[in-house]
Amino acid sequence: AAMVIAVAAAFTQCTFRVQRRYPAHCTIFSMAAEAIAVQATGVTYAWLGGVAAPQSFVNLSQPLVGAIAVHFLVNTGLIAGAIAISARQPLWKVWHDNFLWSGPSFMVAGVAGAAAAVVIERGHYAAAILMLAPIYLTYRTYRVFLGRLADQKRHVEETEALHQEAVKALDQARRAERALADEKERLSVTLRSIGDGVIATDLQGHVQLVNQAAEKLTGWTQDEAIGLPIARVFQSLDHHTREVCNPLEDFSRHPDRPGAARFTMLAARDHSERPIEEIVAPLQ
Repeated sequence: AAMVIAVAAAFTQCTFRVQRRYPAHCTIFSMAAEAIAVQATGVTYAWLGGVAAPQSFVNLSQPLVGAIAVHFLVNTGLIAGAIAISARQPLWKVWHDNFLWSGPSFMVAGVAGAAAAVVIERGHYAAAILMLAPIYLTYRTYRVFLGRLADQKRHVEETEALHQEAVKALDQARRAERALADEKERLSVTLRSIGDGVIATDLQGHVQLVNQAAEKLTGWTQDEAIGLPIARVFQSLDHHTREVCNPLEDFSRHPDRPGAARFTMLAARDHSERPIEEIVAPLQ
């Protein structure tokens, strides 16, 4: 009878007046945990010499304490085990942090239940009503257990969801970085393989790439030119005035005419000069 009542109570607590209905496996687990705990409690009580209908507290302390301890350990241990598995935490830590503190309430409820059994056996039914207070305390304690179990599971699910989102975002960032690196490599290979001389700079005018044809024309290798101002690597002179031309300044003054060609004299690193056609245009 005690096992049937315990299982029914566990089913009721998981299905009635709950904010969110528990999944079937959680309800079944709660019912099974109660059944196991009650069975273990009964076996322990009988093994320690407890009788079914006690009429006094004489010789009742040892079986009562043993039964209460077993019920507490089995009941909380099973719930703590479920939380430890779902949260991937040590069983001892979960049990110690979440259930050890509830031991006194189990003891109070157990003693109250035993007292009620003795009172009822003696025929004092009205006095047994006084035992409802500790029994209600036990009920509220168990509700706290179920609430903590639900909160722990929800926390684990939210943490796993955040972890998956972070992993997904990191994977997308890595793919974008690889795609950008691949695109940059293809652009570099393309520019370096062009037969015409090509020099690429950043927005501040510092050299970022010099292809092989430009290396021969300017006398600067790419390794030497990287990071230098374009005016130091590429020095062009006006045919007639011999004034130094700055292609980036000219482009900034006339951004509406990208790709416009002009003929100048290129002064190489070895001070040799040769006529060239220079074009300044943004990379798209």
